[in-house]
Amino acid sequence: MVSSDPGLQLKCIHRADGDADVYFVANLAPKNGAADCAFGVTGRQPELWDPVSGERRDSPEYQLSAGKTIVPLQFAASQSWFVVFRKPVSSGGRFSGVKHFPETKIVGDLDDAWRVQFDPKWGGPAQPVEFATLEDWTNRPEIGIKYYSGTAVYEKNFDLPDTVSASPGVRLFLDLGTVRDIAEMSLNGHDLGVVWTVPWRVDITSAVKAKGNRLQIKVTNCWANRQIGDEQLPADCVFCQRRPGLRRAAEGIPRMAGQRPAPPIGTFHLRNMELFQQTFAAGAERIIGAGYVPKTMNNFASLVKCPPHLEVSIKSCREQNLKHLKNETTIHQII
Repeated sequence: MVSSDPGLQLKCIHRADGDADVYFVANLAPKNGAADCAFGVTGRQPELWDPVSGERRDSPEYQLSAGKTIVPLQFAASQSWFVVFRKPVSSGGRFSGVKHFPETKIVGDLDDAWRVQFDPKWGGPAQPVEFATLEDWTNRPEIGIKYYSGTAVYEKNFDLPDTVSASPGVRLFLDLGTVRDIAEMSLNGHDLGVVWTVPWRVDITSAVKAKGNRLQIKVTNCWANRQIGDEQLPADCVFCQRRPGLRRAAEGIPRMAGQRPAPPIGTFHLRNMELFQQTFAAGAERIIGAGYVPKTMNNFASLVKCPPHLEVSIKSCREQNLKHLKNETTIHQII
């Protein structure tokens, strides 16, 4: 690495595969930044491969110096890239006039009212709810939203601002800010795919129109939020006395086992062990004990649409995991 923004933590591994050199460069820091990275290769074209989207493209911006190739890279929080060298180049030096990471500007925001539909089978309101602004579900007064786990469907109609250029070659992106934990998007009936990690944005150039856009975003969170709500209700089984450092387990089969719909006490998951503390001070929820399933596995379960009651809770607190679709949804244009 030649230089980088303060706070970035970059790590790199290298593999040679025949005539190709493959580097995996990861930003371990939870912050955005840029760096000029030097690779021990010369005379070959650097390619950038996105491990999340699978997109591959030649980098038009690099420099050959002292037997190394210097490539400027930009990273979102905890983002990574594959940098691959396998094709020869005919000349050295920095290619000018074209940037690999063009600057963008915000040309509009979608932070005002949204129509949100929750699933009543999992405790959500039966009728759609209007959110005056995008906000954390856990800040809502309705119990059916505050402790909801599953998929909620956000819908909104919008027009592009008059200032947005319609020139050929202009690309527009929808930036969701932050999502907990996974979102599936469609615009005017066009499937925009699924986002589950940074950067939380999709290219909407081919789907957007000047007026009368219809946007739908399906946001699915993890099961921990429902468990937090259920554990404030009367226990549906008798728990053993907890020994220091261990979670309390059920002495017998919970009453909910084999029952559908849920029993009158209102729980939505089978509780055979105490996972969360019984006292819920703001921001203090946590799983008791150290066992957990990595978040990537939980996200994969959501991606393949496993029923929420089959998902496994993850080690997290509400502050980290349950912010859902926040008030940062914007439209960006490359400049």
